[in-house]
Amino acid sequence: MCINLFALATCRARMYTYSIKNGIIPREVSCLVGPLAPSKEHGMRLCRILRSEAWHQLTFFKDCLRVACFREAPPGGGPQRFLRDLRTASQVAEFVWLKVLASLPRKPHPVCPSQKVHLVGAPDLPREAEKVLSLGPKFCEHPRLDKTELLSLVRCSASKASSEDVNRCVSAGVDILPREVKTHCAVR
Repeated sequence: MCINLFALATCRARMYTYSIKNGIIPREVSCLVGPLAPSKEHGMRLCRILRSEAWHQLTFFKDCLRVACFREAPPGGGPQRFLRDLRTASQVAEFVWLKVLASLPRKPHPVCPSQKVHLVGAPDLPREAEKVLSLGPKFCEHPRLDKTELLSLVRCSASKASSEDVNRCVSAGVDILPREVKTHCAVR
């Protein structure tokens, strides 16, 4: 019995956390307010309160599970039984959560509108380049590579050379690599 209650409290707490992160007001919260829909802020406040209560219930059910395991287990076998039942409860909670998560609505991602590219003069610009430029400046630059990626490019380029020139190509490529690459600029 405690295992089922533990799993349900876990799923409830996760559902409220998911709702808060995605800005979705669950049906249970809407029903608490009455026939009128709550405002977004009030709905999120209620979700935070219910999430906190669900986590408190979770710790309570965990303590109940511990007490039940120590009562029913033979002397000295309580901790092993508690860990086994707690693992089972966590697995049940994970299974139920995956089923609940599949039924929850997803937050729609905003679509980035493309912008018109203004060409000065009459340059001949390929269609693919114009498409990338219309996405904005974020998409127009190559990401900066870190040291390991740069070294990987050097080794990959050197592998295409003849076998006697590979070592010379690697050493020449390593010599021209910048000594310091700012890691905070690397795109990950």
